[in-house]
Amino acid sequence: MPRKINTRLILLLAALVGIIIGGAIGILAFARKGPTTTASATPTSAPVNIIGTVSFTASGGLQGKLSITLPRGAPAASSIQKGASDKVLEVVVNDASMDFELGLSPSPGPGTYTLLPFQTNPAPGSFNGAVRISNHQSTWSLHPPAQCKVTISSDTPLHKQAQGKPLDEVKGSFTCPKLATDTGSAKALAITQGQFDVYALVLGA
Repeated sequence: MPRKINTRLILLLAALVGIIIGGAIGILAFARKGPTTTASATPTSAPVNIIGTVSFTASGGLQGKLSITLPRGAPAASSIQKGASDKVLEVVVNDASMDFELGLSPSPGPGTYTLLPFQTNPAPGSFNGAVRISNHQSTWSLHPPAQCKVTISSDTPLHKQAQGKPLDEVKGSFTCPKLATDTGSAKALAITQGQFDVYALVLGA
């Protein structure tokens, strides 16, 4: 006499086979599917409008109160070069009418310093560098035995970058009793009430 087929057992086996087949199909479909790409936002930073202004009162080869402003959109030209033990400040502001440069080495930060003309072997504890002004017709700069007084009133990290480098805002003042004529036929230059406010690239260590 033939055995009765257990209907319940058959249904369970059929369901199990369906689950196995369905799982295999799902695995194959997943394996054939390419990797999912998720769009990610690229971090961007807003362009920084670089500040660069210099003003001073001149007598001699130039006369009166003069100012130089870095054109809007111009890259930063001023810098703070960090070395192993000290820093060098370079203030550079140029526009269509005039060029200005001031270098201070070392630049310890806020304070008032007597700036001597650049020397290859400066005396320990001295501050040397350069001051140069040009109106594109004549050029004046600091030469021995003349000196300038430079005051750094603030040096503030901005937590911004330009040209891939951090920026500091440096403010200060300067006076130069005599800048000698380098080119042109103008008289020597005396500078009082000098002021500067620049964004400076922080370079080096």
